[in-house]
Amino acid sequence: LSRLNTIWKGFINMQSVAKFVTKAYPVSGCFDYLSEDLPDTIHIGGRISPKTVWDYVGKLKSSLSKELCLIRFHPATEEEEVAYISLYSYFSS
Repeated sequence: LSRLNTIWKGFINMQSVAKFVTKAYPVSGCFDYLSEDLPDTIHIGGRISPKTVWDYVGKLKSSLSKELCLIRFHPATEEEEVAYISLYSYFSS
């Protein structure tokens, strides 16, 4: 990640699971306005099944009016790693 530019920095908050400062890094797609489009805090309401996600992504690929970009979140500091891992573990389970 040290070679990549941060495209966003802010909070990820999922009530009763974790809240932490994170940085977003580009993976794929167009990121020209993403830092302006994302709020200071991303609130997560829950999780959805991988099948639902991939069905949605498949539909987006054929859309001419939508753009899809993939970003990677990483804890902003070592102190934020515990909360980051808590959220990751929640989604992974």
